[in-house]
Amino acid sequence: MNWKQRTKELLAERGMSQSDLSRKLGVTRATISLWLGESSSYTDYNVSKIQYKIAAALDVPKEYLAKGSDRNKPQGRGVPVLGYEAVGEWLEENVCDDNTPLMYCPILCSPMTYAMNVRGSAMDSQGRSGASFPAGSTIYVDPKPPLKEGNICVLEDKEILLGIYERVNGQDTVVFLNPNSPRLQVESLKYHGTVIGIFSTVKPH
Repeated sequence: MNWKQRTKELLAERGMSQSDLSRKLGVTRATISLWLGESSSYTDYNVSKIQYKIAAALDVPKEYLAKGSDRNKPQGRGVPVLGYEAVGEWLEENVCDDNTPLMYCPILCSPMTYAMNVRGSAMDSQGRSGASFPAGSTIYVDPKPPLKEGNICVLEDKEILLGIYERVNGQDTVVFLNPNSPRLQVESLKYHGTVIGIFSTVKPH
């Protein structure tokens, strides 16, 4: 059984049609038909992107869709790498531009998880012990966990903020790791997810 057949099997299990899948992915019914058609031909890269999208929509590991591996085994998934300005649309519509890059999140996460590159130095601990999120680092953000004090979250007031959520004197407050960045009290706060990981590379010796 190939990945297209596994997709059709999953749709049948869920009582979904290809039209249902198209609406969930924000594409046309004709696009789904083309993807799943036996005569269609795509590059390996484009097939992988399609598999990531369908697997996320059907809430199964991408590896199951692609290779038939154990679908019940906790695995990561491909997530979109979003600019700050694209986060709101992703959370509201669960769609992103076709040119949006994907990257692999290696830990168990919800289908709404996304990655983003940190801007600014507010979450750079400036060499202090503990967590640090310097500008340019890539974080994984999952909107499914509820907003909780003490967690590092992506929040929005007048702009997108990355910081530690606290309640101070009954006021929503964002606290930063950089000792030179003062805490920020906000009037109207939107929650866009909790940071569940940071992508890092191993530097060769």
